[in-house]
Amino acid sequence: MKNAIRESEMYAHKDLILSILILLIITIAYLFNLYPKTLKTKEISSQEYIFTGKYNFYKITLKQIDDLPGISHKVAQKIYKNRENIKTFEDFRKIKGIGKKKVEMFREYLIINK
Repeated sequence: MKNAIRESEMYAHKDLILSILILLIITIAYLFNLYPKTLKTKEISSQEYIFTGKYNFYKITLKQIDDLPGISHKVAQKIYKNRENIKTFEDFRKIKGIGKKKVEMFREYLIINK
């Protein structure tokens, strides 16, 4: 009987040690940014999402626009305010401060469809 108790205690200790190691690995990964920070998704239905690496332009937030490379906060605000007037990527050129290079960058990060 004592052997059975000792054996179950030994397994309990192993489980505890394994749990602590897993938590330690997760903590280290978090501290050293070894995890994906955000996942960009495209909505398929109200409950399903797939990874596309692009934002839906009509659902993007001001913060997400502001975080795009090469976009100042002032230009991000102009884009956000004029979202309803932008139907194609070339419509971005109508906004002051956006040139051909930025439009090409938008093609990389945005999806324009309603």
